[in-house]
Amino acid sequence: MTANEDEALRGLVRQAYEATSAESEFDVEAGLRDVMSRAGHSMIAHATGSGKTAEFVRAVGGTTATVVHTFHSEQPYSGTSLNTLVARTLDGGYSCEPGEGRRVSFGRNHHDVHIPLGVDDRRVARECGELTFHDGLWRVRNTGKVPIRLGFRLVLPDGEPLPLGPGYSTLLVEGSPGRVHALELRVVGRDHAIPVARPNDETVVPATWRLTAGERVVLTMLSQRYLLHEPEPRPLSLRTVAASLAELQPEVSWTTKRVEHIVTAVRTRLARDGVPALTKEEVGEPVGDALKRNLIRELLTSATLTPADLDLLRQDRHRVG
Repeated sequence: MTANEDEALRGLVRQAYEATSAESEFDVEAGLRDVMSRAGHSMIAHATGSGKTAEFVRAVGGTTATVVHTFHSEQPYSGTSLNTLVARTLDGGYSCEPGEGRRVSFGRNHHDVHIPLGVDDRRVARECGELTFHDGLWRVRNTGKVPIRLGFRLVLPDGEPLPLGPGYSTLLVEGSPGRVHALELRVVGRDHAIPVARPNDETVVPATWRLTAGERVVLTMLSQRYLLHEPEPRPLSLRTVAASLAELQPEVSWTTKRVEHIVTAVRTRLARDGVPALTKEEVGEPVGDALKRNLIRELLTSATLTPADLDLLRQDRHRVG
């Protein structure tokens, strides 16, 4: 390789990286080695010789962009400054330190957005959203036509930006039928901790809530549509729960009032222990089924209730008092 070719390739590596992100340091030497390794000897042989610098640069241009893109996506925790934003999708990754007014876009058109998402799915907008830093917080705004899920909230088109707290968040964008595209986000908190791989550590089992036998059978009945994986499940009404339990356990005096007392007692206990969205004050009017849905969600996500509990509802099972 001639001196001109070497300098041209170094410049290409720098330009490709700067186009990807100017927020983190990049080892040009390491990038150069990776480009040459992936480009292969045939490219080098094709490009050597005087007067072939431009041809050489064009030949490895695509490889350079791929290497820089992959290098960036394979190191999603490069930033450790407070409020550094780290993002990752199946199609790439990005990190950006905070700065008033900074904007990071995501969507299908990987040429014009910072974070590629659903690049092969035409149901995903070319730019479907943006992350902006303002008043000390990163916020997500929907710039497309389809709602974006952020946890249990919806980021609606033309709606107000929603703030991201420190730690992990996941944005879900609906694509073609059967496809949902995930954008994993991390905002560096005050601990500045950088996650490390721990393949050999013991698995941490989620803490479950303690339920009495009576509470478990009531809540299993209340949640059975969720435990049966029905599409768009809803909690049973308290009256239906009481009637079903009375049929299941005729020797027990199951009434709507008794069922309501048990459900309220468990919900109040969990709210007192810090579970959010389990009180009328938090949910607001109209309450509807919101409190029951939020209670069921907590019991399922903590694995307090599992499909195995459906055995409690079998007629031939030993009856629980």
